[in-house]
Amino acid sequence: MKSKLFAFFLSCLTLIACLVLYPKWTTEPEPDVQASVITPNPDLKSLTFEVISDTHINHGDVATQTKFRNVLTDINKAAPHSDLLVINGDLSNGFPDDYRTLRKLLAETPHPPTEVTIGNHEFYAAFYDASETMNKTSFPNGDTDEKALQRFLDFAGRKQVYTEKIIKGYHFLFLGSEKSRMSDPSFNDDAYLSETQLNWLQEKLQAAPADKPTFLFLHQPLPYTVSGTARPGWNRTVIQHELLKKILSAHPNVIFFSGHTHINLDRPTTFFQERFLMVNESSAGRPYNPDGKQRPDSEGMFVEVQNGNVTIRGRDFTGKWIPNVVYTWKPAQ
Repeated sequence: MKSKLFAFFLSCLTLIACLVLYPKWTTEPEPDVQASVITPNPDLKSLTFEVISDTHINHGDVATQTKFRNVLTDINKAAPHSDLLVINGDLSNGFPDDYRTLRKLLAETPHPPTEVTIGNHEFYAAFYDASETMNKTSFPNGDTDEKALQRFLDFAGRKQVYTEKIIKGYHFLFLGSEKSRMSDPSFNDDAYLSETQLNWLQEKLQAAPADKPTFLFLHQPLPYTVSGTARPGWNRTVIQHELLKKILSAHPNVIFFSGHTHINLDRPTTFFQERFLMVNESSAGRPYNPDGKQRPDSEGMFVEVQNGNVTIRGRDFTGKWIPNVVYTWKPAQ
């Protein structure tokens, strides 16, 4: 009897040692997203990219996952050698399992090289308790801005929320909120852009060629501009909106893409031209009519650049172009 107990004791020690020495046995490896990235068009004179936002991937919601997979499939059919896919905020609710699910979907489905921005929903895990039940009374449920930011940055593979890419000579600038209502309840769902980030933006805009378009991405739009931003309660959207607008107005070659409103693309203010062009992207996950009713479709923007001229077209990811949602931008002569 003693020998049997001793043998059992040894087997338990062996198992514990294996779990300690080889922790990879106890965790599922991260999906290889790069394995499914398509090869962009090598023609340096032709640039194509897509902009979507508000995918709202939830690890427990099969419907959002299916819709996102269909979006990627349609993009690959309509633009099989695209240079870039931008997911412009509200990727998920910011749970680790949401990011893991999004990474898995990207790994399983062919898609262009991808860049992401942070949205207000990347901070939303703070509304849920340990059982992932919405519990606003105990907000922020042990979460902090620092934790939420780090989860996003780990997924994005970056050290800060703002970054730059240069593709075929064109500059892409990605901005993002650095704080949420966890830091200050008055922030609501608006973007907080630090002085450091805004100074970085000014430097990058000044360095970019003025005779080419510069593509700018921020989840939240400027107030009273594109579709949905004139609604009551949306009169700020970006906390530093006055300064941001002043910076961008000095650069008429900027094309500013935003999501957040979810308003469908068949609207007269999908494109809003002032000193620079602003573009609403609707939502890849949950488009809304202006009356607030959710639509069953999925929308985003396709962008083609030829000789500096930009054509932006609205896409319904069920496989069709959205009639009359087309804008042609040309550099100032």
